[in-house]
Amino acid sequence: MGWYIVLFAIELLVLSVLFIRQRLHKKQIDKSLSLTWIFCLSILVLTLLSFIPLKSGAYDSFLYQVIFYSCGLVCILRNLILLTCAGYLLRVIKMRTKMTRHAFMFFWVFMAVDALLFLTTGLTGFAYSGTLISWSDAINSSLYFYRIPGPWMTYHLYFSLLLALLIFISMILKCVSMPIVYAGKYITIGSYFLIISILNIALNFFSVFRINYQAPVIFIALIPPLVYHQLYHYKPVLLVASMRKMVFDKLGSPVVLFDNEDFLADYNSSAAEVFVLEKQLLNHLTLTDFLKRSVGNQMRERSTSTVEEVTILTPSGQELVYKLDYSKLNDKNGRDYGTLLMFHDISEFKKLYNSMERTAMTDLLTGLSSRVHLQKKITEINLYRKYPYTAVVCSISGIDLITEGFGEDAGKAATMHVADLLRSQLRASDFAAYDDGNMIILMPDTGSSDAEAVFNRISRILKHDRAFNFSLSFVFGVASRASRDADMQLTVSQAQADMLKNKMRVDAEVHKSIIDSLREALRLSAFETEQHSLRVQSLCVKIAEKLNLPENEIINLEKLALFHDIGKLSVPSEIINKPSALTAEEMRIMQLHVINGYKIANVSEELAPVAREILCHHERWDGKGYPNGYAGEEIPYLSRIVTVADSFDVITHDRPYKFARPVQSALDEIRRNRGIQFDPAVVDAFLSLDFSKIKI
Repeated sequence: MGWYIVLFAIELLVLSVLFIRQRLHKKQIDKSLSLTWIFCLSILVLTLLSFIPLKSGAYDSFLYQVIFYSCGLVCILRNLILLTCAGYLLRVIKMRTKMTRHAFMFFWVFMAVDALLFLTTGLTGFAYSGTLISWSDAINSSLYFYRIPGPWMTYHLYFSLLLALLIFISMILKCVSMPIVYAGKYITIGSYFLIISILNIALNFFSVFRINYQAPVIFIALIPPLVYHQLYHYKPVLLVASMRKMVFDKLGSPVVLFDNEDFLADYNSSAAEVFVLEKQLLNHLTLTDFLKRSVGNQMRERSTSTVEEVTILTPSGQELVYKLDYSKLNDKNGRDYGTLLMFHDISEFKKLYNSMERTAMTDLLTGLSSRVHLQKKITEINLYRKYPYTAVVCSISGIDLITEGFGEDAGKAATMHVADLLRSQLRASDFAAYDDGNMIILMPDTGSSDAEAVFNRISRILKHDRAFNFSLSFVFGVASRASRDADMQLTVSQAQADMLKNKMRVDAEVHKSIIDSLREALRLSAFETEQHSLRVQSLCVKIAEKLNLPENEIINLEKLALFHDIGKLSVPSEIINKPSALTAEEMRIMQLHVINGYKIANVSEELAPVAREILCHHERWDGKGYPNGYAGEEIPYLSRIVTVADSFDVITHDRPYKFARPVQSALDEIRRNRGIQFDPAVVDAFLSLDFSKIKI
């Protein structure tokens, strides 16, 4: 009897440990797991009842019937547990096939018949029979009943063994189709079923184990929690270690591990390829030697973790840039476990970064250094107290007028041309940058007089340059660093102030030269533009005389008439000379010529007095003109005069999109639009002219 008390105690202890462990891991036990524990405990209670010995004479007692029935119920519950756990297992491990479904149907039917037989023959000798035995070998000991398995118990136990074998074979088949590191969990589960079933059969059928055996089952209550634990809390050391090694080796980045004595402990395939590591070097190559042979003087052994950028020459001769994570491995108590080196290839990122840095440091228009690079250079000069240093700031004269008059592309081309000239004439040690329309040159080991001589020479070269149909020139200012401690930014500001002073002195002359270039370009560019402007100018003067305008107004009117179409220089010639009607988009571009003309006039001292009149010379008296839709007296007076003269000349001369009409037809057109398109007073003055004396 003592043997079974020990076995029962072991079973109860294991169940308690599993329950407590699960309780510690989960604050709440789910309902299904709670039912599992209750089911296990009920089996234990029934098993405990089967341990109770029966004295002789108690064969017909109620207690005898309860104990005998408890033995049979435990046996039936055992098969129920085995069958339920087997079905659950096969579903979890995805081995539910047609064959296994048929097998389970057979086992469920067999178990139902098994239970029915016990319920009908449980108290007969078909299930159990009894015999008298002594409680111990001592003299005068009492006699007790000993249960002997009957036919029902015999085939019942064989059924249990067959079911356990089915589960064990299923686990083995599952293991065949997976890596060995995963097989431990399923082999262990199958072994639980097989060992517990064999143990129970051996205790029931082999006399060597049948020492006063009273319990029909042993450890059956352990199966559900053991299966649960093995499925969801299994921690396979071999699996984790193998997977870690696999991940370690499959990393695309080189990884090298050194032990706590700084000897090479492990490395992955990427590291072996990049650093030419071999197995013979394990436990021989030191961390210091590895750093010397791999990264040279870029990094030394450290006592703490750090991140460095290193350049490595691979065996193929390729130079790669790596981010090196140098990590000291310590446990929670600070004990040294070794050093881990992880190399992350950032070569492509570095190329992209360098490209972006070059872009940020270079002005996209001129190819000179940018403002960012200029500030960096000034900081460097101040930091290292470089001396002597001279700053030169130069600006292209009339660049705004060139851009507005000849178009944005012409302005950019002129700026790039001057930048190229500077590059070709400066020394390699000179620093040139472009910032906000100015070119800033920092010249080391140069005084103010030497810098002026250099830029006077460049200015003469530019003066004789005939790359454009307008003359190019620039003004410059010079300032030298006063001492090693002087702020270079202040020196640049002084040079800029000197440049602005010189610019004010030459601007008027430069603008006049550019206006002449614009007039010439206007003559050469569009269809009869120069002759048209001269005819409009003549008509405007005659109208002004009829209106008794003062002399200064007539002078401004002459300028307006001559340059009213100056904005057409920025309109593509294919639009101006198009023989058919303009599209909506082409008309929008054409109408921009009044705005471009206004901008050109505004940056020219000569044309500034008539800038607004140039802007408004296509406005209509009824407010339907462009660009602002002015009406009546809102339109500048001189613009109203130019509008009449301009319209008459357009009607009476050929255009790419129309033929000329007779003078009388043009006069009738002007008369019809009196008070609609044109100022009535201006029309009256115009119609009073003697057109027989006017050259049309």
